[in-house]
Amino acid sequence: MQIETIMLTPNASRASIDGSSTGTGWWGRYAAGLSGLSSTSLAVLDADSQYILDNGIFGVGGADGDFSQWPPGRLRKGLVMGAVQSGKTASLLAVAAKALDAKADIVVVLGGTRTALWKQTFRRLATQLDGWTPGTDRLCRRRRTLLPAPHLIDLAESLESIYFETPNLVKRSLLNDRPLIAVVMKQPDHLEKFSRFMKPIAEEAALGRDRPVHIVVIDDEADDGSILDSDTEAGEPIESALRKQIPRRIARLWSDQDPGVETFNCKIFCTYIAYTATPQSNILQADHNPLSPNDFICALRVPGAQGELSPRNPTYLELTGLESQYTGGDIFYSRNGENTPFCELLEKTEKKLEESDESFFAREERVCEQQLGNALRAYFVAGAIRLFQSGRRFSDIASLKEPSLQELRAKLPAPHSMLIHPGAQVLTHFEMAELVSRWTNGDGEPAESDDFKIRADRLSLRLEEEESLWKEWLRRFRDSKAFLMDRDGGHNLPAPEDDDWPEIRELLRSEVFPSTRVAVINSDPRSDDSPVFVPFEAEDGSAQKPANIYSIFVSGNVMARGLTLEGLTTTLFLRSSRSPVADSQMQMQRWFGYRGGYLNLCRVFLYREQYDLFSGYHEADEALRREILGYMNDPALSAPRPTVLQGVDFQATGKIANLHALPLSPGAEVFLRVAETGTKSPDNELLLVRLLAKEKWLNLSVAGTERGLYMTRTLSLLEVAELLEEFRYDNHKPTANGVSHRRWRSLEYQHEIDVGKRPLFRSTSTGSSIDLVPPNACPFSIAAYLRLWDALLTRRARGISPTDQRDVPWSMIDLASYRATAPKFTIGVRYGSSGDAQHPDLKARGVQRMDRSVAKGRFISTWGSRNPGSAIDSYLGDQLFDYHVTKRSPPKRVDGEPLWRPRGDGGLLLFHVVAPPSGEPNDIVTAGLAIPLGGPDHIAALRALN
Repeated sequence: MQIETIMLTPNASRASIDGSSTGTGWWGRYAAGLSGLSSTSLAVLDADSQYILDNGIFGVGGADGDFSQWPPGRLRKGLVMGAVQSGKTASLLAVAAKALDAKADIVVVLGGTRTALWKQTFRRLATQLDGWTPGTDRLCRRRRTLLPAPHLIDLAESLESIYFETPNLVKRSLLNDRPLIAVVMKQPDHLEKFSRFMKPIAEEAALGRDRPVHIVVIDDEADDGSILDSDTEAGEPIESALRKQIPRRIARLWSDQDPGVETFNCKIFCTYIAYTATPQSNILQADHNPLSPNDFICALRVPGAQGELSPRNPTYLELTGLESQYTGGDIFYSRNGENTPFCELLEKTEKKLEESDESFFAREERVCEQQLGNALRAYFVAGAIRLFQSGRRFSDIASLKEPSLQELRAKLPAPHSMLIHPGAQVLTHFEMAELVSRWTNGDGEPAESDDFKIRADRLSLRLEEEESLWKEWLRRFRDSKAFLMDRDGGHNLPAPEDDDWPEIRELLRSEVFPSTRVAVINSDPRSDDSPVFVPFEAEDGSAQKPANIYSIFVSGNVMARGLTLEGLTTTLFLRSSRSPVADSQMQMQRWFGYRGGYLNLCRVFLYREQYDLFSGYHEADEALRREILGYMNDPALSAPRPTVLQGVDFQATGKIANLHALPLSPGAEVFLRVAETGTKSPDNELLLVRLLAKEKWLNLSVAGTERGLYMTRTLSLLEVAELLEEFRYDNHKPTANGVSHRRWRSLEYQHEIDVGKRPLFRSTSTGSSIDLVPPNACPFSIAAYLRLWDALLTRRARGISPTDQRDVPWSMIDLASYRATAPKFTIGVRYGSSGDAQHPDLKARGVQRMDRSVAKGRFISTWGSRNPGSAIDSYLGDQLFDYHVTKRSPPKRVDGEPLWRPRGDGGLLLFHVVAPPSGEPNDIVTAGLAIPLGGPDHIAALRALN
């Protein structure tokens, strides 16, 4: 495989892939210290962080000190989209390192809204980027000033001491091109303290040297706390509690104004970068919000079983195998149109835990057997298999007297975790932990206090009584290994044979059961501390075993962001939501990550409706990622505004109010509602005149009454699109930049539509978009839809479902079958009762005009003759005009429902010649369309203002 070429520009400091191994510069030292990355993954990390540097941080210059091309406010804002549990922090640190090499003066990393995440981010930056050794106070002041100082982050009693260094020292460092690096917790008081410390120093340094001071602010987990919904806050006074402070305080790092549109000094320049795996709310917030990513948007790639390095794809081929590949939704939900074995659907009880009014334990027996028991068996058996394969034993550790850290690391089994997510309510977590304890104890005895112990002796009795149920998991894990071997080469995955069961059973009894603990992780003071998975040195210098080598975690929202459960194999997800939102629930999928070494042992137990939601979130997520990567592959586009998708059953985000949904499909029966009476009216008459002259037509009579004309040849999706694109209007001038139409360009990038089939949207209008009617009444938007339908008949699109199977992703349909049933359209001209058409050629063909009510340039009444007669040979109605031609059985009408034609039926384009308002010289030509099922659909989320 060839490594992607890294383009070097002459005005920036660079560290190439080859140079990284020399350990020179910030990036070189950081890259040299990374472990566990293959050469391919290191190359991608380099290339992606370089792209963010060149097109984001320095997208309009500045790396050489020349900021003359920057916006007037000296501020650029952008976003980087990662994937859940994919290693975004590695990219974040790489971007910081490259920015420092390119002479950024102040790098501020916003390290989460929770103390644990802030400390975790700080320690990674201090150790991996700066070279700090835990347990020492060493600061490499020759290279930089680091805030907080490593020895203060745990011990400081006040924010003043955490975010403080001698001002003159910091100023001298900046004057000598040595940077200031800070990891700031995303809380108003922390942001305020650091801002007050930094701004006067930066201003003095800027005045004391020739080149400006460049501040780079990198916001980790940027959808958490950093979203400001200005529409919701409209009219609220400054002191109102409804006005969010975190985004405003972030903007105050570079500005003295609200909403932070320019830096506080003409020699201060700033780049803000939002990092998140769930950017829906970041993208959907208003453009004038202080942290809106208006200047650049990028997406990171992950290692997988397929994908080229160039052009960019969501995954790239990682040759080192499954262990180094990212496991996300493509593994857990579907692979190449096929369901995978890693999700186990639970039988639905009468009510879920959070919805039920019953006592929690009133349903204990049913919950244990249907929801909990099988998941626990899967977890325990998987744990025994991992010991069987590794050869490591807990009993070997117990026999060591005063072991060293090295001995513990060499002999301890790898972490093995289970997560039970019963819901958001803290009380439910403790009840679930007690239920786990009761199940493992076998006799239903409640746990004492909050000590949810596992009784190994009683669990061994359960194993003896239910041995066939436990042993069954050997076969199921072998099946999932076979599934992976066919696709991913998972030859080294653990999968014992049935003959190995006696040893597995003994490992369960003697090693797994006695060594497993139950831990509750939430905000309650009674809960356990943050998990510890690696040996550590105690204050007395002794080496200590971590508490959570084999653990069953019961948790809720605290597990939904930033916290990684090492060795997570089994998840029991019982949570439900009455108003699910994609960005919040995407973060709950902690089973994503790098689990290739034991992937066949991984299982997620959940309800069908939650599985469908997660699958839908994943499809929408992949569509967004593919679109952004498509823009990155096009050097002419640096600041896209991608389309955010939601679903029929879920919203994109709950952080932005008043969003509205825009379906992709125009519907079952649509009408071109622009009533053109101006200078373009003759053009539309000529459209029909040319068509009548070009094709062969026949009269349609029903029960002795002439109803119109029909064309003897049917038209394809593309031919109908071309016909619709011939309409012309004075007051309806949509452009591809219009809010309701820019999604067509998004779809081209999402689904890599062939250049020959672009653009999808082909209005002749230019300049600002003028939309007299919505997309489902616009001929150019409907034509774009038909072009998309044609293009997707040969590709497995993400974030799309067919209209006849809305719960099935387009990526899983039988494309050959859908190609075979793609509709052909009958073209007709409907006669009315208002006399001959005015145009002589139309009049000569016998075209009769219709009456339709018009207001403000739009048709108020549309289709005519909707109700069929009662007689056998009665007219079926205008929407079914063509069924009289083809003699097909019409679809049945359902009151209150659109009249959808089944997949495989033909479509209809029916021209209407309408009498104009009094005094107008030309008739109005328009049309209605009936569209069968089977086309693509999705739902885009748009801001209410648009």
